Amino acid sequence: MGNRLVSYFHHRLVNTDDNWRFQTLIFFFLTLLTRLPFRSHFLYDHDSVQFALGMRDYDVYLNQPHPPGYFLYVYTARLINYFVRDANVSLVWISIVASALTVAVIYNLGSAIFGRREGWWAALLTATSPLFWFFGEVALTYVVAACFASLIGLFAWRLLNEPGRWIFAAGFRQDLLVFLGPLWLLGFAKADWRTFAIASLLLILTLMLWFVPMLVATAGSARYFSALSELWQYNNAPQSIWHSELSSPFDTLLTLLGFLSYGLGIGTIFLLFSAYALFRTGEWRELAGNKLLFFALWLAPALLFFSLVFIPPYKYSYGLVIVPAFLLLTPPAVRQALEALKKLTGFSTLAGVHAPTFILALIVVANSVVFCLASSGFSVSALRTHERLLASIFSGIRNNFPSQGTVILGRQRSTFSGYRHTQYYLPEYLVYLADQQSNLRGQNWYVFGAHNGQTTLSEQVEIPPGTERIVFLADPYFPESNSDLPKMNLRTLRVSDDYTLYYKEIEPTERTAAKK
Repeated sequence: MGNRLVSYFHHRLVNTDDNWRFQTLIFFFLTLLTRLPFRSHFLYDHDSVQFALGMRDYDVYLNQPHPPGYFLYVYTARLINYFVRDANVSLVWISIVASALTVAVIYNLGSAIFGRREGWWAALLTATSPLFWFFGEVALTYVVAACFASLIGLFAWRLLNEPGRWIFAAGFRQDLLVFLGPLWLLGFAKADWRTFAIASLLLILTLMLWFVPMLVATAGSARYFSALSELWQYNNAPQSIWHSELSSPFDTLLTLLGFLSYGLGIGTIFLLFSAYALFRTGEWRELAGNKLLFFALWLAPALLFFSLVFIPPYKYSYGLVIVPAFLLLTPPAVRQALEALKKLTGFSTLAGVHAPTFILALIVVANSVVFCLASSGFSVSALRTHERLLASIFSGIRNNFPSQGTVILGRQRSTFSGYRHTQYYLPEYLVYLADQQSNLRGQNWYVFGAHNGQTTLSEQVEIPPGTERIVFLADPYFPESNSDLPKMNLRTLRVSDDYTLYYKEIEPTERTAAKK
C-alpha cells in the first residue's frame, strides 16, 4: 500500500505535462497548513478593528470600515462569522485562504510566463516571503490585494495567449483596477472589440453588484462620498508626497526598498544585480517584448503613485499589490545574476545547473527562518509580542479602573493600540481619539469616540459630569509622541515591562461638566 502511494505521488510530480492541477492543489494546501499555527488572536491594528466594527454595523461614514468601504470583504467576513462567531477569526481565515490562493496562482502564472520550474520556485518564494506570510496571519486586506493582483496578472497573460478562453475572467476584480487597469487592458491587445465590450460590461456589472448595496448600507451616496472626501482631506492629503512634513523623498525611497527587502529577503540582492547587469550591458533590449510590457504595466502605475502621490512612510504592507510581480521575477533574476557573475569572474560553476537551485533554496530557507525564528518586524515573534502588549493594556485598564467614572483618551492615531482597540475590546468604557485632525485649510475633522462600543462623532472631547479619572493611552510604537506625558503631572501604572498607563484622578470638587 505504501509503495503504491509513493508511486502515485511520484507519477503526479514527475509527469509535468498533466499534473499542473495536482501541483496547484499541493501548493494551496501546503500554504494553508503553514499559516494555521501562526494566526493572530487579536485584531491586529486600527483598520482590523474597523473591519470588525463594519461586520457588526456597516457604515463607511463612521469609518466602519474606512473608505472606500471594502464591501465584499466585510460581508464575506460577516458570512463566515455566522459560523465561527468571532470577528478576528473570520477575517484571519480570509487572509489565510487568500494566501493559499495567491501561492497557487503564482505557481500557474510563473509556469505560464517562464516555465514550470520557475513557477515552482516563484510559488515557494511567495509562500515563504516574510512580508506576505505575516499579513496572511492577520485581519487585514493586503494579502487579499496580492491575491487579486496575481489573478488579474494571470487573466491578462491568458488573454494575451488564449483570448477566447478567458473572456469572462476579466470582469472578476474591481478596486485593484486603479493600479492594475493598464495590465487588465493589456489582456485585450489581441482581442476583438466584441471581446473587450463583453468583458467591460461584465466588469461594470460586478462593480454595480457591490457598489449599489454599499451605498444603501451607508445610507446613501451623499453620505458615502462625503466620507470618502473627508478621509482624503483630513488623513491622506496632509500625508501626500507634496505636502507631508512627516516624510522626505529619502523616506519614500526606503519604503519602496522595504517592499523588496521584506518581500524577497536576500532575493532582493539578486533581483537588483540582475536588473543592473541587464541595463549595463544593454541585454534588456533582447528580453521578450510581451514579458517586458506585462511586468512594466503591473509595476509602473503603483510605483509611480507611491513615489509621486501617496505612501505612508515605512508602511510596507502597501507593497503587497506589486510584491508578487517581483517574486515572479526572482527565479529568472537569480539565473541571470549568476550568468552575469560568471562573465565577470570567469567561474563557470556560478551558472551551472545546480547553482541557481542552491541559491533559490537558500532564499526560501532564509526567509522561513526570518519569519518563524527571528525578531524582525514581520515575524511570529513580533506578532506574539504585539498580542501580549494588547492583552496587558486591556487587562491593566479593566483590573484597575472601573468603567463607571473613567474616560479613556487615545492621544495619537495609534495604529496598533489606540482608541479603536479600546472601543472593541473594552466596550463598557467611554473612549475618545483626542487629537483632532485638520485639513490643509486648517479646518478640523470630527472627534471620533465610542460609548458602549458604538462609534460617536462630536465637535470636541466631552468629559461628562461625575468623571473620576482620565486614562491616557500612550503609543508604544512611537515613543516620541508620548514625550509630553511625563510633564503633565500624571500618575502612572506599569502594566507590563513594555507599557505604562498614564492617568489623572479628578478631585470631587472638579467633577463638574467639563470640556477638553
